[in-house]
Amino acid sequence: MKIIYKSVMLCLLEISIVIPLLLEAKIAIALPEAEAFKRLDAIPVFAVTNQEGIPILASIPNPKDRTRQIQVATFFLSQQDAQALIEKLKSSNPSVGMTAKTTSLSMRQAYDLKVKNKYKSESLVFEFLPPKQQIDAAISVLRKNGQNVRQYNDVPLFYGTGGRDSGLLTIEQKNKKVIPFYFSKQDLQGMLAQLEKKDPQLSSTVKVEVTSLSKVLDSLLKENSAGIQQIILVPDKYSLQYALKQQKSSSSQIALNPSEYKKTPISENENQIYGNKGRQSPKLTQPEIEERKDMSNQTASRSVNTPLSVTTPKSSEDIYQIATEVTVSIEGTNNGSGVLIAKDSGSYYVLTCKHVVSQEDTYTIVTSDNSRHSVNYRSVKLLPNFDLAIVEFTSNERYRLAQINASQQTRQGESIYISGFTSRGLAIKLPTQLTSEGRISGFQRNEPEGYELLYSNVTAPGMSGGPILNESGQVIGIHGRAEGNSASGGKVGINLGIPINFFIKTAPQVGINLQKLKLKAER
Repeated sequence: MKIIYKSVMLCLLEISIVIPLLLEAKIAIALPEAEAFKRLDAIPVFAVTNQEGIPILASIPNPKDRTRQIQVATFFLSQQDAQALIEKLKSSNPSVGMTAKTTSLSMRQAYDLKVKNKYKSESLVFEFLPPKQQIDAAISVLRKNGQNVRQYNDVPLFYGTGGRDSGLLTIEQKNKKVIPFYFSKQDLQGMLAQLEKKDPQLSSTVKVEVTSLSKVLDSLLKENSAGIQQIILVPDKYSLQYALKQQKSSSSQIALNPSEYKKTPISENENQIYGNKGRQSPKLTQPEIEERKDMSNQTASRSVNTPLSVTTPKSSEDIYQIATEVTVSIEGTNNGSGVLIAKDSGSYYVLTCKHVVSQEDTYTIVTSDNSRHSVNYRSVKLLPNFDLAIVEFTSNERYRLAQINASQQTRQGESIYISGFTSRGLAIKLPTQLTSEGRISGFQRNEPEGYELLYSNVTAPGMSGGPILNESGQVIGIHGRAEGNSASGGKVGINLGIPINFFIKTAPQVGINLQKLKLKAER
């Protein structure tokens, strides 16, 4: 779908040269639904898409059920924020980032996309993400006006009041009086600077106020007033200029067909998000506003400094299957486990704990097909500082490699899976591949050997060196220790693991070529 909103935007460009003429009393506002959302035609937003124009989705914990994930399609109000995400993806997920691009569209088109997909997948959520600069400006205005706020969980709109009755600031545009709400505080201040030159006495009474896009649209849809045609939304001038430039130089398109999401690197989930199934109206209602507030920690607070990470939520059955295929058993002096992370020609690389292979011995790696592979101990690489090691073996067979997520921002309460091979014990008579589900319980920082992750998963002797998997089946760490009570020869209680980034950071020091093995460090 080609982006066409040029004529509306060119009209809005004239706002910067008009002079405010009148201050009117505050009015209630209402519009028919079509007219209300027509106001969004002039507002450019930016999506990060693949080359086919299909949005790249992010995965975050479901605020209603932390054991599940939801997909988020983000529309940035700043092109710079969208580009910053692309640069981050180039580092954390090169296969996605290198082919990603910024695609501009109108906010109205983004809302249409939201409505078209609302009941196609209950795990798909749409958000509009303002620049951090405007969030900070909104908080500053509210505090200046006497409100004690710490965060702002919506898209801020700035407007002016003043005069004898502290009415809404009204300007004249093409011989028509309009009441502007600005997406940029700086643009509003630029207009007020013109007012000061024209009428210094009047400008001294003007006060900058802030409201939210959700509140304005909700009012437009619900309230009644004769002044409904006066409300306009004024886009950030720099975003507007970029969108117009891109429209001239490119035929950028964005997919509006819900089925197209199957082509993205994100799979749809079936979990319920917020319990809104069955509501057929596309209006932005109060429950939707509350939904956005529920997600405040994952959405409105995100900025260039905390970009989204692209992951693929999977079912527990999928993760158990992945764990079975990528986890290996290491037999030797100290039996342990490992995870297949890379292959170079006929050599496979297994990441494990240093204490599993620290003593020179004859080690054997047993893969998921029960094949046994001998290890040349001279090829074992013990990483400095951390309890990690790399073990190699050769094979002509094709084994599944684990995906590494070096950009994962692990959170307390997050669901994880530990995989490994148990040693023989009183109850477990034979080495058995075990995958256990649990949660991140806490963190201990600056632990000498890297054991910073604490979690509740049940583990057993022999599982040291096995992978810690997130809800997308990606490796975010290596399991290695347990502290707690003993039960039937096993270890239960708090378990400890090493974040995968510690491997990425130190691997080059022992001659491991990350680029050759297609492993990427987070920046």
